[in-house]
Amino acid sequence: MNVHGLTENRCADCLFLALRVDKADTSSAWEVPLHLTLNFNEQWENIALGRVKFGLRGGELTLTVNNGRVPYSSRFLVQDLVVSIKKGLTISSNIETQYDGEGTLSKEGIVARLSSSTKKNSSKVEVEEVNSCQVSTKGSEKQPKWSFRLRSLDELVLLGLIENSLCYVHIEDEPCNVEARFEVSKWDVWILDAEGIWPRDISANKRAFIEREIVFHLLSSKLQPYLSRIVLPLVNSLPEKDLEQSY
Repeated sequence: MNVHGLTENRCADCLFLALRVDKADTSSAWEVPLHLTLNFNEQWENIALGRVKFGLRGGELTLTVNNGRVPYSSRFLVQDLVVSIKKGLTISSNIETQYDGEGTLSKEGIVARLSSSTKKNSSKVEVEEVNSCQVSTKGSEKQPKWSFRLRSLDELVLLGLIENSLCYVHIEDEPCNVEARFEVSKWDVWILDAEGIWPRDISANKRAFIEREIVFHLLSSKLQPYLSRIVLPLVNSLPEKDLEQSY
């Protein structure tokens, strides 16, 4: 049976959300395991007079289950997550040159012969940044919620990829489907950088005011009523193909 859902990521560079049935764990036809993918990153957005770079300090994932339920005992992603982000490779190298020589005495004088050999040493160091993300759950069995919050005081926004089992959906009747929505508030959005928005000598108070106005603009135009949304139909049989269709 081929069943397709819908996926909408309105700011995919900032937050990418995916939800699928975990085929490796389908022991019961009436208990469907869901696997979550969340990728947090920074995003540039064009606005009047310039552009801004923003990220998220948190957000809330809500599942609305039709003809099913998600008990607390069937929720897995309730923990502190340490997200490691591979930023790239730092390559360092140095060159060592060795010289060998010899000399001979003849009627013409001293004749010197020099030879050299070059040895290049290089090393690659993998650089990583680590974010700590605190995850908690609340809500009813029909509408469970997961809250994601930046825990590290050294970081400004959440960065990195989360791949984790989310929950079991207990199917009660057909048709059963799940609507997932990731939502943010004004406190979750953090302005990281801007170009062409304010002069360099602007005061801290004026800059904070402008940043709040930018956040309100982003919320009204791009981030609300939701940042990402998925509708995923579920069936009480082992799926043959992914139940998700991205557009």
